[in-house]
Amino acid sequence: MTSLHNDLIADTVPSATGLFGNRWWVVFGSVLGMIAGQGATTIFIFGTFVGPVTSDLGISQSSFSAALLILTIAAAVVTPWTGHMMDKYGVRPVMLPLITLFAVATAALAFMQPSLPLIYALFAAQGAFSAIQAPTGYVKVISRRFDRQRGLACGLAMAGVGLGVALLPQYVAVLMTHYGWRGAYLGLGAFIFVLAFIPVALFVRDAPGTQTTQQHGAEALPGLTVAQAIMGTRQFWLLVVGLSLAVMAINGVLAQLVVMLMKRGFSIQAAATVMSIAGLAMIVGRVLVGYCLDKYHGPYVAMAVFSFPVLGILLLLSGAGGPVPYMAAILCGLGIGAELDLMGFLVSRYFGLRAIGTIYGVLFAIFVIGSGVGPYLVSLSFEYAQSYTPVLEGFIVALLVVIVMMAFLGKYRYPVAHASN
Repeated sequence: MTSLHNDLIADTVPSATGLFGNRWWVVFGSVLGMIAGQGATTIFIFGTFVGPVTSDLGISQSSFSAALLILTIAAAVVTPWTGHMMDKYGVRPVMLPLITLFAVATAALAFMQPSLPLIYALFAAQGAFSAIQAPTGYVKVISRRFDRQRGLACGLAMAGVGLGVALLPQYVAVLMTHYGWRGAYLGLGAFIFVLAFIPVALFVRDAPGTQTTQQHGAEALPGLTVAQAIMGTRQFWLLVVGLSLAVMAINGVLAQLVVMLMKRGFSIQAAATVMSIAGLAMIVGRVLVGYCLDKYHGPYVAMAVFSFPVLGILLLLSGAGGPVPYMAAILCGLGIGAELDLMGFLVSRYFGLRAIGTIYGVLFAIFVIGSGVGPYLVSLSFEYAQSYTPVLEGFIVALLVVIVMMAFLGKYRYPVAHASN
C-alpha cells in the first residue's frame, strides 16, 4: 500500500516541460490569482465600503453588513459544486469562465440603490461567483504537483491573499478619493479580471496525467471519498468546527477593523494603512506556516498560530492607542494567515487526493459562512451594546476552544511519501 501511495504521488510531481512547465510557475500563478482571491476582494475589503455606502444610500451599518452574510452564504452554497466540477473536468476549464463572471458581478455593485432587496441580490450574485476564487482550485493543482514541499508551496500561494489584503485597501481608498465608492467597485471588478483570469490562463495548469485520471476515475488516486471523510472521520468535524470558529473570530475583527478604528478617530487612509499592515502579516504568516507544516506536525502548528489572534484581540480590548492597534492587526493577520494553509495541507494529509477538490470545497463552504457571521456579530455588538467589547471577548473564548480542538486531530492518514519531491 505504501509503495502504491508513493508511486501515485510521484506521478503527480511532473518534470518541467515547455515554457511554463516547471511546477513552481503554478505557485507563481496561484500567488497572483490569490491576490484577487475571494477573501481579499469580498470580506476584507468590505469594511472600507461600509461608511461611504451607508452614508450615501441612507441605510444602517447592520443592514449593510447583512449583505456580507448573504454573500458568504451564497459562496458557501456554490463552493462545493465548484470543487466537484474541478475534480471532474479539471481546474482551468471551470475557473476561467467563472472568474470572468465574478469580475462582472463585483463591478455591478457600483449600481447599488437604496433598496435592500437589490443590495442583497447583488451581493448574493457576487458571493456565488466568488466561490471560484476560493483557494480550492489552487490547492488542488498544487497538491497534485507537490508532496514533500506541499506545505511551503501552499503557503507561498496563499500568501497572495495577504498581498491582496495589503494592496486592495490602498487601491480602493485612492479610487474612492477620486471616483467615489461606485468607481471603486468598478475598479475592483477590473482588478479581479486582470489579477485572476490572466495568471490562471497562463500558469495554473493541471498536472500531466490529470486527464488520464479523470478518464479512469478518481479512485486512481489515494484518498477517501467525500462520504468516507464526512461519515467516517473525526478529523473532518474537528476541522469544520475548529476552523469555522477561528475564521469567525479573526475575520470578524479584520473585516470590521477599518470601521472600528474610524470610530476611534482614525481617518479612512490611516485605518486602511492598519489593514494593509495586517495583510503584510498574512504574507509572513502564510509562508512561515507553510514552511513549518513541512517540518512539524500540523495540529501543533495550528495550536501555536491561533494563539496570536488571542493576543491581538486582547490588545484591541485594551483600547490603547499609539502602536497598539498596529500590533493587534499584525497578530490577527498572522493568525488568519495560517488558516488557509492549514486547511489545504490538512485536507490533503488526512483525506488524501482522491476527492480533494470536493472535500476542500465542503470545508471551505462552512468556513466561508463563519467568515460572514463574524463581521455581522461585530456590527450587532456595536448597534445593540454600543461597544465592541462583548463580541471581542466572545471571540477570545472561541479561539481558545479551537486551540484545544486542534490537539485531537491525531496522526496523518496520508503522510509524506519521502521518495518524492
